[in-house]
Amino acid sequence: MRSSSSRLIRLAALPCLVAAVVLGLLAPAATAAAKAKSTIRWTLPASPTALDAFTLTGRLNLPGLETTGPRQIVISRGLPGGEQTPIAEVTTADDGTFSVTDAPPVGGFLFYSARWAGDDLFFGSARTIEVPVYHRRSGFVFSGPAQAVAGQPFEISVRLDGSGHVPTSNPTVWVYRAIDDLPVTSLGTVTVADDGTFAITDTPEIAGQYSYRLKWGGDATFSAAIGSHAVTVTEPAG
Repeated sequence: MRSSSSRLIRLAALPCLVAAVVLGLLAPAATAAAKAKSTIRWTLPASPTALDAFTLTGRLNLPGLETTGPRQIVISRGLPGGEQTPIAEVTTADDGTFSVTDAPPVGGFLFYSARWAGDDLFFGSARTIEVPVYHRRSGFVFSGPAQAVAGQPFEISVRLDGSGHVPTSNPTVWVYRAIDDLPVTSLGTVTVADDGTFAITDTPEIAGQYSYRLKWGGDATFSAAIGSHAVTVTEPAG
């Protein structure tokens, strides 16, 4: 009788034990499920120009909270070639908004990512926005004679200008010469100095209307540039 009674007691307690084990297993899942989902939203800006500072704005949304309060957002920038670099860590305002200012080093399609790690109440979130960036406009500024004499050398000073900036890669510029209706002749290339300047020296052999034409293919930051300078060459007096 004792053996039967003990067995009945153990059987009666079994459902309670099973329930306790099940509840124990479900407790972590219930805790995780209690976390809410957070979201980040970017506002698309007007397209900036390479090397010019512009401001990006976004917002961290935490459902159910009257104020978001200060939350740290990590901002990264991705270049067209795929290189991604953290550029700032910003703090949200009470309404969840945040902003970051950047001067993109190149033109093309850049990617800006905002990431929040989350906390005890909310899962973390991230959002990436694609921003088209204009290449910086470049051009040639000439300083030189408008008239010359056949057989006498002269020099044209030129500056490669990138809208107030100078390309830092010492670019190579192609130089061509056109005389009246004769075929265009290549004079080779010149290397731009650190300050953006270079010079073209020529000794015209015949009289005529000369046009010195320049061409640069641009780079990741600056657009391509073309330009020309006209010189009227006359025969020597006498």
